[in-house]
Amino acid sequence: MRFSKRILAITLFLGFLLVGFQNPTFACDFCVLGAYTQESISTTTLPATTLKKDKISAGFIFEYQKWNELDHREAHELHEAGRDIHNFSHDEFYHFFLGYGLTDDVELNIKLPVVKKSFLRVEDGVVGQGDSSSGLGDLTLLGKYRFYQGGVDLSAIGGIKFPTGDTSDRGFDGKKLEPEEQPGTGSFDYFFGLALAKQFGRLSIGGDFIYNLKTEGAQEREVGDVIRADIAFSYSLREPGIFPNVRVTGEINSQFLQKDHDRTGKIFDSGGHIVFLTPGVAIDTTQNSTFFVSVPIPVIQDRGGQHPEVDFEVISGIIFNW
Repeated sequence: MRFSKRILAITLFLGFLLVGFQNPTFACDFCVLGAYTQESISTTTLPATTLKKDKISAGFIFEYQKWNELDHREAHELHEAGRDIHNFSHDEFYHFFLGYGLTDDVELNIKLPVVKKSFLRVEDGVVGQGDSSSGLGDLTLLGKYRFYQGGVDLSAIGGIKFPTGDTSDRGFDGKKLEPEEQPGTGSFDYFFGLALAKQFGRLSIGGDFIYNLKTEGAQEREVGDVIRADIAFSYSLREPGIFPNVRVTGEINSQFLQKDHDRTGKIFDSGGHIVFLTPGVAIDTTQNSTFFVSVPIPVIQDRGGQHPEVDFEVISGIIFNW
C-alpha cells in the first residue's frame, strides 16, 4: 500500500510537470499559494502542519477576483499621458494541486492554475473594448519543513514559480498585449518564509510570513517583490476526527507590493498594499474529503498610483486525502 501511494504521487507529480511545461501562464499576487489539505486552517494562510509520511492530498480550487474598473475615458487619458494604466475587469483561476508527505515533517506540493483575465482596453481606437487572455498557469513548486513540534508547530517554507507561461498573446485587434495582460510572466519567482500553528481542542490558530522574490520577465518587466503576512483561525463544530464536521474559518491576509520596473525605470502606477478580511467555512464530509469556501473582502488597499482596486474575491474547492 505504501509503495502504491508513492507510485501514485510520483505519477501525478510528473503529470503536473509535463502539463505545466506545455503552456502555463500567470502568477497572481493575491491568489492561493500552496495546496489545501484537510489539516489546513484556512484557504490562503499556509499552515505549519504537514501531511503524514506517504499521505497524498489532491484537489481543485476555483478563485474569482472582481475588480472595480476605472472610468474608461479617464483610463485612456492617463494612458495617453504616459501613465502605466490597465483597466482590469475580473480574473478567474482554476487551481489544480497535489500535496505529498515525504516524511512526517516534510511536505511537497505543486499547483497549476488555468487562468482567464478579462479587461477593458485603454488604447486609442479601442477605448473601453473588452478583451481577455487565457491559458494554463505558471507551475508553482512549494516545500515545507516542520522543524519544531512542541505545543506549537513551526515550519520553514520554500518554493519556486517557473517562467513557463505564454508572453506573446495578442488582443482582438492583433496587437501584442502588455506584460500585465499577458498570461505568463517570463520570470522565475522564489518564495521564502515561516509558518506556525497551534491547536486548542476544537480551535486552531496559525499564521505565515512569506517573502516573494521576483526577477525580470517578459518585455523587460520586473514585477516588484511581495511580502505576505497572514493570520487565521479555524473552529470545529464537532470534536476533530468526527465526521461529518463543519469548521468555521477566518483570516486576515495582508500583502505589501514593491514598485515594478521596466526599461525606463520605476513604474509609478504599481506597488502598494492590500489587507483582506476572509470569512469562510470548510465541510469535512468524510475523513478523506473536504469542501470549502471563503470570501476575501478588501478592507485596506492602495495599489499605487492609478490602478483598479479589488472589489471582492470568492475561493471555493474540494480536496481528497489518501
